[in-house]
Amino acid sequence: MNKETALAIRDRWVEAVSDLDIAKSDHARVLTTFQSLVEGSKWSGVVESGGLTRAEFCYLRTISKPFNAIAKEVLGIAEASRQLEREEAAHERAVNGPEVPIVSPKGEVTWYNKPSDDLMKVLLKAGDPGKYGNEKDAAGFGPRGPVINFNIGIPTREPQISTTVVEVKPKEEPAPPE
Repeated sequence: MNKETALAIRDRWVEAVSDLDIAKSDHARVLTTFQSLVEGSKWSGVVESGGLTRAEFCYLRTISKPFNAIAKEVLGIAEASRQLEREEAAHERAVNGPEVPIVSPKGEVTWYNKPSDDLMKVLLKAGDPGKYGNEKDAAGFGPRGPVINFNIGIPTREPQISTTVVEVKPKEEPAPPE
């Protein structure tokens, strides 16, 4: 995204935030939140930069349709930038690969970068399944359809929390012998 586009989007946010039914003192916090999320910050970073907490953000999304619309746009931009980071990391791993040591017969250790052919195949198929896949891949049939999303091991931004409730019954005491 170029600078002019980013400024136009920010101006639209400023105008939309000024129309929201929130305290004027919170306008700057809302804009800081949007900017931090677009830059890829986690919620702890958003709060440290002076933005809204996640609870405040979610609350405003539920009570205000205009805020929810802007929030969806912001989160979409943030997810698109994270996806670009993932693709760049995958490309870097596919082309350069990790450094691997080689020990010569004399005992000298040298290093070289081992590219990943398998990862490169996946990236090429995902980018152009018609060109780099077989006929089934191009048509989208069967288990080898086009790759839409690919997880290369970058952890998610938020941890998964289980909300399962387990009921524990007290152990019954055996009756005393008579």
